[in-house]
Amino acid sequence: MEAINILDLEGSPLKRAAVIKEEDNPIFFEKTYGAMQRLFQAAREKNELQFAFALMPENRNIAGEDWSRMTETFRSIEEFLQFTQDGEMSPFKVRSSFSFYAHLGSAEAFYEVPMNMLRIAQGDVYDLWPLGWAVSPERNETSVIAAMREAAKKIGDDELANSIDQLFDFDLVQAYLHGDYVLWNDGVHLGRRHLGDPQLVDWPTFNASLNRALGFFQIVRQLIGESLGTFREAKIIQGVGKDGLERKWQIHYDGEQEFFTIKTVDTDVEPANAV
Repeated sequence: MEAINILDLEGSPLKRAAVIKEEDNPIFFEKTYGAMQRLFQAAREKNELQFAFALMPENRNIAGEDWSRMTETFRSIEEFLQFTQDGEMSPFKVRSSFSFYAHLGSAEAFYEVPMNMLRIAQGDVYDLWPLGWAVSPERNETSVIAAMREAAKKIGDDELANSIDQLFDFDLVQAYLHGDYVLWNDGVHLGRRHLGDPQLVDWPTFNASLNRALGFFQIVRQLIGESLGTFREAKIIQGVGKDGLERKWQIHYDGEQEFFTIKTVDTDVEPANAV
């Protein structure tokens, strides 16, 4: 896939396409699940070895073999839900929810999985830095979603691009990150320092926005889990690594230990399929 310049994207990720409503979320989730499922399938059919690599983005050895930023993001969601469900809602819980919503909008480690799937579906390979941050330090909290939307457009998946475009209310994200808001009885009052007149996001709308973001994460998490599950029985395939050499690779997911491995093997076992 041609590199995406986050400073020259089509359209602005900052504009609110429409107010997010809870009654619209079931349709959004259905369409988004279908689009993401097709994306995962397309990537696997295009190159199963690269697809498998995309399921485990922690190949940078940034700290330790057992550290996973993506797993940490999923863990944070579970802890957040437990935190909000225990006891009565309080102003601090509301503010924490606001903070967590902004966090979900820029959780790069998580978005590297669907971004790599977009690359592979187009015929490219898994990339350690699919969002380009290693060479594009100029980024902000909206760049992740904007880059994904642009990648979906490049492979001609307008339905997926539309789902990504409707995923977040970046007025809310920007307001929290810049301290440009006031929490009040009727909702979140946005100062909109860059976008014009102040605006009110009532509590039902805020709740619907948060639920949409959480739902998207659960969709991708489910697809990752289902994909890993297909490798519970070790699978050997023929594939070309990033060094350009063709080898036999073994892909295996140990469900009990929750450990996923991809390694080259020297075996006479016939590969399950070629990629």
